[in-house]
Amino acid sequence: MLDIIKSFIAAISTYSKIPMPNVNGEEKSFRFTIAFFPFVGVIIYGLLYLWMFITNKFEFDRVVFLLGIMIIIVMTTGGIHVDGLMDVFDAKCSYGDTKKKLEILKDPHIGAFSVIKLLEYVGVFFAGLLLIKEEYMPALFLMVIFSRILSGLSVCLFNGAKESGMIAYIKRTASKGCVPFLCIQFLIALVTCILFFGIRMLIPVFASAIYFGYYKYRTNKDFGGITGDTSGYFLCMTELIWILVFAVLSVVSKWI
Repeated sequence: MLDIIKSFIAAISTYSKIPMPNVNGEEKSFRFTIAFFPFVGVIIYGLLYLWMFITNKFEFDRVVFLLGIMIIIVMTTGGIHVDGLMDVFDAKCSYGDTKKKLEILKDPHIGAFSVIKLLEYVGVFFAGLLLIKEEYMPALFLMVIFSRILSGLSVCLFNGAKESGMIAYIKRTASKGCVPFLCIQFLIALVTCILFFGIRMLIPVFASAIYFGYYKYRTNKDFGGITGDTSGYFLCMTELIWILVFAVLSVVSKWI
């Protein structure tokens, strides 16, 4: 039981900026850390829902509300996933071979392409949010949970690109029970969101599942497997897919 608690604390402290007590122990004490990764999403969901309540209560401008969504997501995580997103943008835009791309991922400096692509990402992200009907927002916020469940599964199931680094460490230390636990979380989240928000929730989940498979294919081709940076990239892109799906649903609903 103590190992479970340590793994939970380690997950929150590793994947967010939420203050947590320091925990010490052997590697085996943290073998369930990746399985608790989606709980960071649960916390972010709560913060987003609270932000929506506050903005509605005090009648804030919609632009302020939408900017707050972006700020909460980045500030809660410390931008660790955005860092991976930018690194992958840089590597992909190099059009180099696998070795060259992996070297770019390790480079702490940012290139011009990563900044350009990030601006494009933020622009699409915000434009998508502008199109989404406010009544869809509680359902949309579930993206921060599903993206982390799928990211955790990819870390456990997909081949790593390197024999060292964060992904290699997680693969070496993670319990075999992490995959069933993440799958159970996925099923619980899916059933819950369908019950509360309707059958339309299958659309963004299905789109995420398709991208999950494409992500495996693409990372194997570009990098020879996944890395910590590609995991951050996958999480950010999955959340963007959810936004685009709900933007389309919002637009279509006006026509029918």
